[in-house]
Amino acid sequence: MTMQKLFSRKETANLLGVSVRKVDSLCANGKLACIKQGRRTLYDVRDIDAYIEKNRRTSQTPHNNNEFIKEVCRSLLPVGIAAVAIAVVTSVYLRVIDF
Repeated sequence: MTMQKLFSRKETANLLGVSVRKVDSLCANGKLACIKQGRRTLYDVRDIDAYIEKNRRTSQTPHNNNEFIKEVCRSLLPVGIAAVAIAVVTSVYLRVIDF
């Protein structure tokens, strides 16, 4: 039994957990390699795996993000700038996760 190596747009979307339109966009932008066979667009399993690995992110903050923000704000409370602290920490956090 051989493993399937080429996937359709729909199968690729299912594998990645995204819409077919997103798969089309990734292909058009060169972020996910695709193979054109006439009118069909196919995706190699190795390219799909490479895309997943390239876009894999590991958390650099605790899993509960609200607790992370509260913890940082509590540490800044004695300084008396709680509102500013919340804004700064939220802004920094959103940049860390590329929101």
